[in-house]
Amino acid sequence: MEIIALQASSPFQVASATEASCTFPSKVFRDRSSLSCSRSWNRIPDDCHLSVSVSRRPQVPAIRCSFQDRHPDSGSPISIDFAASAVQVFAEANEADQALVLKNKGSESLEGLKGTCIYLIGMMGSGKTTVGKLLAEALEYEFLDSDKLIEDAAGGMTVAQFFKEQDEEKFRNAETEVLVKLSSTGRSVVATGGGIVVRPLNWTYLRQGLTIWLNVPLDALAERVVAAGTHTRPLLGDSQGDAAVVKALEKLKAIYKFRAPSYAKADVAVCFQELVVRLGYEHVRDLSPMVIAFQMLEEINKFYKMKKNGAAAA
Repeated sequence: MEIIALQASSPFQVASATEASCTFPSKVFRDRSSLSCSRSWNRIPDDCHLSVSVSRRPQVPAIRCSFQDRHPDSGSPISIDFAASAVQVFAEANEADQALVLKNKGSESLEGLKGTCIYLIGMMGSGKTTVGKLLAEALEYEFLDSDKLIEDAAGGMTVAQFFKEQDEEKFRNAETEVLVKLSSTGRSVVATGGGIVVRPLNWTYLRQGLTIWLNVPLDALAERVVAAGTHTRPLLGDSQGDAAVVKALEKLKAIYKFRAPSYAKADVAVCFQELVVRLGYEHVRDLSPMVIAFQMLEEINKFYKMKKNGAAAA
């Protein structure tokens, strides 16, 4: 299922084979791939040739690289092996195969979840709805948006209108009512409102599911919400013009400072900045929703594996 093809964009293109391998110059690999496999990477000279094998056993692709070197003391020939992380390999795949791998990864996660509801928490503009839909599809879960459920219950009144015509306290009450109903369901991915974590009472219901914090840098959030229009964000106001991003960032900083301790209570966190660094990207905007959804599934699996190991040790 992995074929290595040395092309202008990337040495790796996912195709259809059980296993494949090839050899090509290390400098080409270094220049054309975002993979940063391990500390051994820095020891690879530009003029050597890497032996690269790619396989998926049985679901998620894996890349292993090796090269011949000599021991620094004895001078004896040695072979150094290193592997790319799962998300690095996933990011290198084409979109069609990413969808397939995401589906397989979702199936793998079902054993730990056992139908548990997933609550996505995080600041406004963190992508809870976009990524949540991909996650729900991979898990064959239903996708729900708590803000949309509140709007439906209010006869179609938007969240912005709710804040304007009533007040934030009444909105938070409606938010808790929706959460109470959601807590009795299963097999759902729920995109929650950014402030749902602040009320201690809400955690009584959030804890009945699995909470995942989408941790996005505030400067990236400011750019996103301004691009989408701050008129839909009642806590930010309607900012326009060149200073809109700066104004939004200042308000986001104040909101985040208040909410951060609550976000940190999540069972699982996906840090966008860490992903950017790991993948060698320049900005959070370079992360695709598919890559983020894949990393969420990775973290879900890690969480339940640790939980299982902890139970076994006890």
